[in-house]
Amino acid sequence: MRKLPNPFSSISGDFLLEYYNTADLGACAARTYAREHGLPMDQVEVYAGTLSVLPCSFDGAGFFDFDSQGEPCLVFEVLDEDNARTVDLAAFALADPTRFGTADGAIGLLGLTNVTNPATWSLGALLKVHRTPLGWLKDGCRGVVITDHQKAPAVLARALGPIAAEDMAHGSDLTQLLCTPPVDPRNIVIPQVRRVA
Repeated sequence: MRKLPNPFSSISGDFLLEYYNTADLGACAARTYAREHGLPMDQVEVYAGTLSVLPCSFDGAGFFDFDSQGEPCLVFEVLDEDNARTVDLAAFALADPTRFGTADGAIGLLGLTNVTNPATWSLGALLKVHRTPLGWLKDGCRGVVITDHQKAPAVLARALGPIAAEDMAHGSDLTQLLCTPPVDPRNIVIPQVRRVA
């Protein structure tokens, strides 16, 4: 379905073009949603690009697709580390912001630029990890949201300072995700040396 590469994005040009061609249709609903939820649009537009409400479906594995029979979702752009180009799209269900995904899973985080930006830790601040994209958008796109649990540990290992969870339960989840070795030592078999008599 998304086969043709786009030199300006890691996401397929066809899929991104479909988004841009339909984004205007959902822009009014997105503005209403942003106003109702107190999103600081001056910051959101810088770090999340365009917002649109479009029907989407989620596959249960962290990905979404446009689907005319799907549920209303807020869709926005995922930008690269320099906030210079769109590398993916993200969406979350309006009815349940804990249900979210990306189109291609390109980088594993929303807010990638904040991971290596020294300003993130200025004046004793921390890199906040938000549970949901809605929380991240409400916070003016400060911090990050994990969108891919396999890619996130390697990306967050590049953080220039400490990271902060939303609460104790979230902190426990992050500790389990980020502080576990990538290979379980019990899965390494060490051959026994045989002694010759």
